[in-house]
Amino acid sequence: MKHPVALLLFLASPELTAQAGSAIMDGSASFGVSTACSISGIPPLGVGPYHGIWDRYDVAAQPSGGTATWHGWGRTLWNVSAGPTVRIIATGWSTEGFNGSYCGNGLWLYGRGHANFAVTVCLDQAYTFTSSATGEVMGVPTGTSSGTLAAGLHCFTGHSEGNSNFSLDVTLTPTGTGFPTAPNQSVITFPVTCPPNDYAYFLGPLREQPPLDYDLDNDNTPDSWNARPIGYESGTCSTWPLLDEVGAELVLVCVPDPAGPSRGRDHFEARYRTPTSPPEGWQIGDCGYPNAANRWIVEFDDTNSNTVPDAFSKSTWTNYELEHVGGALTRTGCARVFVADFETQQLTAGVVTCQDSTTVIADAVIVPLGTDLGTLTLNGAPITKPGTQSAGDRQAVDDTSATFGIRVDRITAGATPSAPLVARVEVENATAAAASYQLDFFAVNAVLVQQSATLLVPAGSSATFEVTATVAAAGPAAILALVSDAANETYLDAAIFPEPAPNEATTARYGAGCYGATAPELAATPRPLLGTTVDLTTSNLSPATTFATTVATFDSDAAGTDLAAFGMPGCAAHVGLAATVGLGLVTPNGGTAVIPYAIPSSTVFLGANLFLQSIALDPSAGNAAGIATSNAVFLHFGSL
Repeated sequence: MKHPVALLLFLASPELTAQAGSAIMDGSASFGVSTACSISGIPPLGVGPYHGIWDRYDVAAQPSGGTATWHGWGRTLWNVSAGPTVRIIATGWSTEGFNGSYCGNGLWLYGRGHANFAVTVCLDQAYTFTSSATGEVMGVPTGTSSGTLAAGLHCFTGHSEGNSNFSLDVTLTPTGTGFPTAPNQSVITFPVTCPPNDYAYFLGPLREQPPLDYDLDNDNTPDSWNARPIGYESGTCSTWPLLDEVGAELVLVCVPDPAGPSRGRDHFEARYRTPTSPPEGWQIGDCGYPNAANRWIVEFDDTNSNTVPDAFSKSTWTNYELEHVGGALTRTGCARVFVADFETQQLTAGVVTCQDSTTVIADAVIVPLGTDLGTLTLNGAPITKPGTQSAGDRQAVDDTSATFGIRVDRITAGATPSAPLVARVEVENATAAAASYQLDFFAVNAVLVQQSATLLVPAGSSATFEVTATVAAAGPAAILALVSDAANETYLDAAIFPEPAPNEATTARYGAGCYGATAPELAATPRPLLGTTVDLTTSNLSPATTFATTVATFDSDAAGTDLAAFGMPGCAAHVGLAATVGLGLVTPNGGTAVIPYAIPSSTVFLGANLFLQSIALDPSAGNAAGIATSNAVFLHFGSL
């Protein structure tokens, strides 16, 4: 698995805090004059179109400045700053009248000035605002006011024409209730409602707007199209391209109801397209409830920091069921999740059921990327395609207001039968206080060591938990994790483990040593190819260690057997104890002990599994036995 190199805010350290972010997406400031010629002292009946003096600036490229003016007909001034706190200051004034210029034929130049300002700001979370505004403005009320703006795109404008002026002074402050994201894990925004049906509409690179042919409110006027192009809202609210550097593309599709208009089954699909995929791309997310809120998370690296993803690596689309409560749509707790791993070309789909105010992952499946999601049945029901409902009730709303999030990554590389799987679950807490989160796990083609856990996460930080399972049979495997808080708010993610190639030599680390941070660490390098030698290196040995050995067996114990009966409380054996063989005693050198292990060249051993764990004779271990143990290592002998 490729790991992000330079953009590890969300992955790297629990000491890092997800920062609030904003960005100027676009904007302009301009001054112009509409002119006409008239008899001196007598205003013309009308003025011409905006022409004459016209001075315009791109606010995104030049966030502060002022336009030129000409004969006192007007001017625009602005100063916009974006970051954790946003400040927007803009003023404009304009006048109307003769400027003393002679047109000829007894006529003099008359002008009507106009000053204009507009800026669109992307907010990665909810922001409070305080504002003072006068004149013709939009984005905030006139006068002095305050309130809250949701995450997303917000436009602030000011306009004056003739003898008028405007002023705009807005301060935006983050509330800390945005989804904790990093540049390599981003929330994708998408339209609030599905468009009229009878066509499939791709957002993003396909910009053409289809005809408006739906009238939900029955007012005999086609409904307005309120979609906006999807984009990536990173931790700094940058707009990432929809294409990565290898030509892959993400698009959001509104699929029309095949039964025709007014049947209420238009729904969203997330799709992934590559130069070699079908033109319509592959489904990586779909709607499954008559009323739903969706969250789409995309992961990628940007190792050269050029704001173009190197390659999309993973997509997590979660479809949450909504119900009407007191006139508002709220979550029931039921959800469907689709996790597409673009590196392994696999997709796992899972369903979360909600009963008695609790949620649980009830079922999941792994399918190749490109599978028709409409063919999947989980927990006894189709996972996609909503039933007939009023089209006006169908929703696919942005969900960027969470105060915590989850990410699941594989630690072990692949899924070999009887081998251990280890996934790292990371939960980030964006609140101002430490919080305890409930974790529930589900495995596909694997047996979990534990089904659930509780994780305490410091304020504004993250914490990790390792989930271990044993592969049940040949084929890919997956570990899904669901995180919930005290209010039963839930989020999901998954790690997919591909099936290794036939005869591929693989290794995996699993289990934990004792004691704590001083526990010995066992590693095996290089890969266990037939006829080669693997170095079994035990490091992090204390200076008091006299000898160390590595034991080997053909049986795994992923759950671990408590060694308290042997005078080693807190230690566990992660290899089978019935037929364990020691590979020799070694005196440590500088806290490290190395045992070379020669793998036979005979093909009789092709595909064999070996499980190893190190033991150190350490009087400082703090137990009656004077022994410390390492993690365990799995070797799968191969020829490739």
